[in-house]
Amino acid sequence: MRWWGLVLMVVLVGEPAAWGQLSRVEGAVEQVYRQLPNLPREDGYGGDSRGVRTLLHRLMVYHLQIMGRSPFSRLDWQLTLADYLDANEVMLAQNYPGATLLSSNPYDRDRQVIQGLSRGERQALLGALLSGFGASPEPDRRFVREQLPQPLGATPSPSPTPAPFVIPPAGSADLLR
Repeated sequence: MRWWGLVLMVVLVGEPAAWGQLSRVEGAVEQVYRQLPNLPREDGYGGDSRGVRTLLHRLMVYHLQIMGRSPFSRLDWQLTLADYLDANEVMLAQNYPGATLLSSNPYDRDRQVIQGLSRGERQALLGALLSGFGASPEPDRRFVREQLPQPLGATPSPSPTPAPFVIPPAGSADLLR
């Protein structure tokens, strides 16, 4: 097989998966916005949007296409949210979805919106993202502790230890006579 045949095979085999993922994004975006109607859409950017017109769509494209993460993994979505919070991977403004298609790059504003969410709002977003792609929004029970560790103040105090050995003062040996 010639090299161009191999290239053609790679293109034909790899292309449908990418299109399939992006078509699922549209449905997932709408489902998440239905679950979280107060989540900002951040869709006020002009230009050739080609699907990256909302914050959620850009977040999903970043997660799936740029980072190559699974839409069904809770941990992967947590990593993506950590990227937006500057706590994981470094995000590059020039590679952000919509950077070249929209009239202005939404990178800074999208990160501000995600950073402005409370922890509870981020947890709700995480659950909505998972259910938007058909995954369970609840964490796998195998990885959740049944009993939380005891707080530091509630741990029993250790048994008293004997006093350390004390070196007797000079001349104490004379007392033994």
